[in-house]
Amino acid sequence: MSHPHHAHPSEVSGGQRIAAALTHLGGMFFLFVPALIVWLQTRRDPTDSWLAHQAREALNFQFTITALLCVCAMLGWTLSTIGLRIFPIVIAFDWLFSIIAIVRSLLSERYVYPIKLRFIR
Repeated sequence: MSHPHHAHPSEVSGGQRIAAALTHLGGMFFLFVPALIVWLQTRRDPTDSWLAHQAREALNFQFTITALLCVCAMLGWTLSTIGLRIFPIVIAFDWLFSIIAIVRSLLSERYVYPIKLRFIR
């Protein structure tokens, strides 16, 4: 019996796995933009439902990261030491979970970020 978060490797094409990995990777550098593009292209296509799920997860996570970076910027403007100390923590958090998502996507797993705000359902 397969785990609900795992797809059988034959069910997910190599192209979808690469696209999902690139979506998560793109978020590390361009925040939510790559995930938004992929999600908008795949959200209504039943053959890309796995990829759409990965894009939605990346989109919600990167929206959360973007919001946290905005908070860091506001704190940096008013309380510079706090904002400057939190900023690298947010970036490290983004990179850590994005790398995990990349690896899991390449393994055909339906990755769910552990912490995120649900902007898109």
